[in-house]
Amino acid sequence: MRFLTEVAALARRVVVAPDGIGRLPTTNIDSRPFSRRDLLRRAPIAAAAVAMPAAALAAGHSDVIGEDPRLLALGGRLDAARTEHQAAESAVKEAVALATAMAGPVPAALVAASDDPDRREAERERDLFGNIIWINGAPFLGRFVYSAAALESLIGDEGLTRRTKRGRLMIERLKIAREYSAARTSAGERSGLDDALDRLSDADNEVQQIARAVADIQARTLAGLTLKARAMLAWAETSSGEICSSQLIGKNIADDLIRLQQHLG
Repeated sequence: MRFLTEVAALARRVVVAPDGIGRLPTTNIDSRPFSRRDLLRRAPIAAAAVAMPAAALAAGHSDVIGEDPRLLALGGRLDAARTEHQAAESAVKEAVALATAMAGPVPAALVAASDDPDRREAERERDLFGNIIWINGAPFLGRFVYSAAALESLIGDEGLTRRTKRGRLMIERLKIAREYSAARTSAGERSGLDDALDRLSDADNEVQQIARAVADIQARTLAGLTLKARAMLAWAETSSGEICSSQLIGKNIADDLIRLQQHLG
C-alpha cells in the first residue's frame, strides 16, 4: 500500500526539469530504494492502481511534458488495440455459442456408460477448442465419449465385423461419430468461428507488437512509466502473453522506476 501511495503522490507532484526528466523539487517521500525483485512483484499491482487512458495523459497533464513522443503515440495505438481485442474476444464467444448450438449435443450412443466394457476406449468430452468439459467445473466429473478416431482404431485392431453383436455396435457407433464430427466441423465454419479466431489472433499480435515497441523506449516521466505498465497489462490479457509481458516489460518498468526515483530524489 505504501508503494502505491508513493507512486500516486509522485504522479501528482512531478514537474519537468530542463533536461526533460521529470523531477520533484522537494519531497518527503521515503527514498529508500526498492529491490528489483520487489519492484517486479509489485509492478502489476501498481500499474492497475495508476492506469489511465492515453487520451487523458495527452490532455495537458503536467507529467506528460517532456515524455518521449514515440511512447505517447504508442499509448494511443494501445487504446485502439485493446478495444479491438475486446471486440474480437466477444466475437469468438458468440461464434462458439452459435457453433455449439448448430452442432447439437453429443449423441447418446457415443457417451460411454460407467459399466460399458469398452469405456477404456472412450475419451474425455471436449469442446470445440479441444478443452476437456467438466461437469459443473468439477475435476474428474466429465463424461467419456467415443471419437471416430478411437473407434476406427478399435475396430481395426480387433478386426471387428458385423458378424458379431459387438462388431455391429462399434461399427454403428463409428458411423454416428463420423456424422457428429462432420457436424461440428460444419458448425464451426458456418458460425464464423474460424474467422473470429483469426480476428482474435490478429488482435493478440497487434497488442504484443505494441507492448514490445513500448518496452524498447525508456520512459522519461511517470506518465510514460504508466503507459508501459498499461502495455504490460494489455499484453497479459492476450492468449499467451502473461509470462512474456511480466518478464519483458516488467523488468523495463522496474529499471525506469529506479532511474526516475534517483532523479526525483
